[in-house]
Amino acid sequence: MQTHEEVRLHQTKPICVGLLDLLLNQEHAITIESLVISLRMSPERIQDELEVLRQYGCKFDIHPQHGIKLIESGLGVWSDYLESESSVLRDVLVYGETSSTQDICKDICSGKLNDLQKTDHLMVIAHHQHSGRGRLGRKWVSPAGKSITCSMIKTIGKQTDTEAVNRLTLAVSVAVAKTVEHFLNQNKTHTVQIKWPNDIWVNNKKIAGILVETIKGSTTDCAIIGVGLNVGLDQNDLTNHELDGPKYQPTSLQMCDCKMDRLPVLRKLIEELDQAIERAHDDDLLTDWRERCLQFKQRVRLQLGEQITEGEVVDIDPVLGLIVRNDRGMLVHMPAASTTVIA
Repeated sequence: MQTHEEVRLHQTKPICVGLLDLLLNQEHAITIESLVISLRMSPERIQDELEVLRQYGCKFDIHPQHGIKLIESGLGVWSDYLESESSVLRDVLVYGETSSTQDICKDICSGKLNDLQKTDHLMVIAHHQHSGRGRLGRKWVSPAGKSITCSMIKTIGKQTDTEAVNRLTLAVSVAVAKTVEHFLNQNKTHTVQIKWPNDIWVNNKKIAGILVETIKGSTTDCAIIGVGLNVGLDQNDLTNHELDGPKYQPTSLQMCDCKMDRLPVLRKLIEELDQAIERAHDDDLLTDWRERCLQFKQRVRLQLGEQITEGEVVDIDPVLGLIVRNDRGMLVHMPAASTTVIA
């Protein structure tokens, strides 16, 4: 099980989800009078509910004339808010700090291997994870409070690992790309693309990474879907942290001129994940993926074991991986689990 460094956030009082949602979606300050009208609550009730939100870590800017503006959502409100806004999430567990949200989900699944259905659509979120990892064991490092780091458990029946992981990776890639597009859609200068097999890029820099792993049970298997999405990363963070080696050039929503609280980004991400996972076996999802793939119809250089393959990407197969026409005119399949993109 996980170490003592994890701090699960507990609540003792319910929050007013409607008030929090209204504040999250306000670009400018809103007066108490406007809150009273919108929520049909007394001024005293509004003040009480604001105090509850404050107790759970929410920060406000209060102006005597302009009113109240939410500066930052507190981690203590995330579980209630996300569970209330999603039709499928069974539980949302929020941790202040942990080694890896993937590892927490693995521990949860390991305790229920005979009945993994009980864990279906459970999500674990961390304010900061200090031992996050990506594909092929690579590090995912992010300063505390600057990124979304989360993992979701999804039961997948009895399927082959390759098929389940590849289909879910494609679906989650589309979901994360659509989430980023949603928040950057006002600025047409930003190009959001999927870099096969599991990265999301904006303007040729990495904004998100995806990791899908499987756990086997006696009657069903489950996938652990991990997402790391840079939200508030800034240039100082790039200077002060070693972020996954010299080739890793990250960006974030904030660096793309979109300063956002992480909670509404999480809400949108969950919404897109729900829809994409349900479509994981549909051909139109592959169409969504092709439209966004950085390498589609492009020349690539790939490594599988000791072998280097160069050619043009012509398609994707959910089971066999990337389909490449090599320089000899032959079609070769490059599996996502063991192929590295060199160029």
